[in-house]
Amino acid sequence: MVFSCKIFINNIKKLIFTAQFCVQTSDSNSPAGDNLATNGLPFPWSKVRLPNYIVPVHYHLLIHPNLTTLRFNGSVKIEIDVKNNTNWLVLHSKNLKIFTATVLDEHEAHLSDKVLSVLEYPSHEQIAIFSPKILTSGEKYFLYLEFGAPLSDGFYGFYKSTYKTKAGETRVLASTHFEPTSARMALPCFDEPIFKANYTVRIRRGLSHIALSNMPLEQTVEIGNGLFEDQFEVSVKMSSYLLAFIVCDFRSVSGMTATGINISIYAVPEKWHQTHYALEAALRLMEFYEQYFNILYPLPKLDLIAIPDFQSGAMENWGLTTYMETSLLYDPDISSASDKLWVTMVIGHELAHQVLYIKHILSLICYYIKISFFLGILTGTRRLTTSPSLPNTCTVHTFYCTYTNLSNPDVLTLDEEVDWVKLNSDMNGYYIVHYDEEGWNALTELLSANHTALSFKDRASLIHNAFQLVTAGRLSLNRALDLIGYLNSETHNVPLLQGLGYLQSFYKLIDKRNITDVTHNLKTYILQYFRDVIDKQSWSDDGMVSDRRLREEVLSLACDFDYPPCLEKAKQLYNSWVESSGTISLPTDVSETVYMVGAQDDSGWAYLLEKYGVSMCETEKSKFLSALASSKDSEKLSRLLQLGMDGTLIKPQNLPSLIYMVARNPVGHFLAWDFVKKHWNELVEKFPLGSFGIRNIIVGTVTQFSSTEELREVEDFFKSITEQVSQLRVIQVATENVEKNIMWLSRNLETMRTWLQQRLN
Repeated sequence: MVFSCKIFINNIKKLIFTAQFCVQTSDSNSPAGDNLATNGLPFPWSKVRLPNYIVPVHYHLLIHPNLTTLRFNGSVKIEIDVKNNTNWLVLHSKNLKIFTATVLDEHEAHLSDKVLSVLEYPSHEQIAIFSPKILTSGEKYFLYLEFGAPLSDGFYGFYKSTYKTKAGETRVLASTHFEPTSARMALPCFDEPIFKANYTVRIRRGLSHIALSNMPLEQTVEIGNGLFEDQFEVSVKMSSYLLAFIVCDFRSVSGMTATGINISIYAVPEKWHQTHYALEAALRLMEFYEQYFNILYPLPKLDLIAIPDFQSGAMENWGLTTYMETSLLYDPDISSASDKLWVTMVIGHELAHQVLYIKHILSLICYYIKISFFLGILTGTRRLTTSPSLPNTCTVHTFYCTYTNLSNPDVLTLDEEVDWVKLNSDMNGYYIVHYDEEGWNALTELLSANHTALSFKDRASLIHNAFQLVTAGRLSLNRALDLIGYLNSETHNVPLLQGLGYLQSFYKLIDKRNITDVTHNLKTYILQYFRDVIDKQSWSDDGMVSDRRLREEVLSLACDFDYPPCLEKAKQLYNSWVESSGTISLPTDVSETVYMVGAQDDSGWAYLLEKYGVSMCETEKSKFLSALASSKDSEKLSRLLQLGMDGTLIKPQNLPSLIYMVARNPVGHFLAWDFVKKHWNELVEKFPLGSFGIRNIIVGTVTQFSSTEELREVEDFFKSITEQVSQLRVIQVATENVEKNIMWLSRNLETMRTWLQQRLN
């Protein structure tokens, strides 16, 4: 036989990071004509990007948040490097009141005795200060500003966050989130990534609080009236969006890596016991990264802190990473194996940011490109898995392997005849392999006859490759379904999870289109075909992580499909839990499934809503919320969405997740979309355009659709608010996902229908 294969490289685009922006011409120091400041005077700069003739070198920042008045005051002395002679200094400021502005020379003497006025241009979030004396190119100057503002109500800038103690007391903290352009909400600054500078931070606070920033604490000075000033070491040079500071009353647990890096995990005092796994994971991951990449973490400490009000999963502020509580805290009595895996993944992601700073990232990318694209054939020859018994013949097999980015195909030659071949052994390379018809047939037969001839990684990667190629329109669905026909003999969890995951995603897509015959047959096929896998699952937390993840997925799917033994066991566990007033501990891996079954009647739904209100664990609250959103009662779903919008019982940070939970419910996906359209302006007030919240709301609702009528409705809505969303790339991403859903059904629905009928008959 002669096999041909095409290797499709995953999309790797825009690997070169550019730092270009518009700079005014030679008259850039002159007023910009039509751009008027808030006082009616001409503003001296017309571009959205700042001029490049003033460069910040070092920020000396003093910040004092008042957690009673919910305001903050501060001052910043910015050492600047002047590239061109100018009278104007233009920088960013948003929602800040500037009290004082002064320009100092290199000896910190005032350049002018006059009070310098500050021009504000809110549409570009910029301010400008005029110096009566020309700032000379090559000289050193300081810009000194005093400012103040209320702590932000949202999730950006310097904002307030709250939490409740077990006694019901509400406590306040102040935290920052500056990515991408919100440092300007906390201090006047040059808030673009290209303007990297050092930071010396001082924070004033009361006795009952602590202060944290990117660098270690250098000293604390008592300044009177019950106030203390924490002074931190000078930071490394970094962009403004990586600056961070927090004032709170949290407790921490700490440890030291083998290379002497102090790592600490912070959380609200009553959740301190949930920090220990995060410390263990962070220590091991930091040591792994340093050894694997041969790159030392450049700072002396790293703090990881769980913020009660936080919109994204986490943020990689250098030396002070911030997290949503569900992304950092782990409670062994409540958190499942999937929760533990999620915490590990998020910490691993953020620590990679800390260690692999930009110059090393670029060098690693270049190394990867070189290996994968240019030496890929040589690597590929060493990563062929072939039939273990090779006959002693001289037949030559030729493999035509084409990289999509190369114009000429390369040829791989085997010197012996083989019955089958599996490229990209153990999926070590980041690409997808497509075989010709004989190649797929040989691998399908191999899996059916002796699947252990391939490693579990190879089996999982074959399943992944096949269904990805189906989505790309390069492989027929029935061939991919035939490939996984062996799964009822599979004993390893990873291939099982891979195959079941694809079947479940197809079911959800078709179910939302209300295509009843295919939905019914696919459900019947999964329950019949995987019954042995379902029946052997225990309702416990036993086993390795992969065992526990499979149990969680399989039992959740079986109960969702109304499999009687699963429903009966879940109801039994739920009733026992309710009878104990929620005091007995359910197995963590199945607790969410148990709650979902319990939420399907009125009393169960009401009880879970009550428990949500009193729970102190965000992971547990997330499981309750998911169960509440699984109800088949549209009125309950509407009530839940309204509670999310009110923001009292359900925190605003959880509203995007709630909308997505309702949208993935077949009863709720139109309900969620109508809710988003009706409340769009209110949602934008809570979550700024471009924020993680808006992105998740749009993607979570729109990508549930799969018909041309739904696509037109989505496009019409966003056209009606074009002025708001014209620059949001997430709109394009979401509509493209709908188009992909439409294309998938167009290509594969009839194939799925026929294949299922043949198998079930």
